[in-house]
Amino acid sequence: MPTLPHRILYVHHAAVLGGAEISLLELIRCLDRARYDPVAMLPGEGPLTFALRELNVPIHFAPLRRLKRSWNPVRWLQYAQSARRVAAQVREIVQRLHIDLIHLNGWPAMFFLSSAVRGLPCVLHLRDVAVPRLVQRQFSRRITRIIAVSNAVARLSPPGRTVVIH
Repeated sequence: MPTLPHRILYVHHAAVLGGAEISLLELIRCLDRARYDPVAMLPGEGPLTFALRELNVPIHFAPLRRLKRSWNPVRWLQYAQSARRVAAQVREIVQRLHIDLIHLNGWPAMFFLSSAVRGLPCVLHLRDVAVPRLVQRQFSRRITRIIAVSNAVARLSPPGRTVVIH
């Protein structure tokens, strides 16, 4: 009996096309579709959405937001409320679509999905050296593996779970 492909949920916090998004597209484009079945979650329509559709990747939308550094408690309350809504949507999608792995494309996705990934393998594709320490401490322990794009990024990540892929 043939095995079904592993379903991967790729989560990204923007629908624009920049470096992180192009990297994500290349990763998905090179997947062996007989072994892996990609699904994407984005905050809305945009160039990344159109590019993923060209690759025949199903897309789900959730209120992921760009995080901005702020000391404003109202903004962090809004982020927390948004994170609860996103986590609920992700849990529903994970169950309904039988997701095997979550791939978080950047640390903002980690912030929004940390409570939804319990019990499921989760990879964080980390490209930034400017990840707030609070975010790292609070949320990275739920990440199974971290892919760092450079040694500098890896030095800021938890040892033992981080691999560098340039």
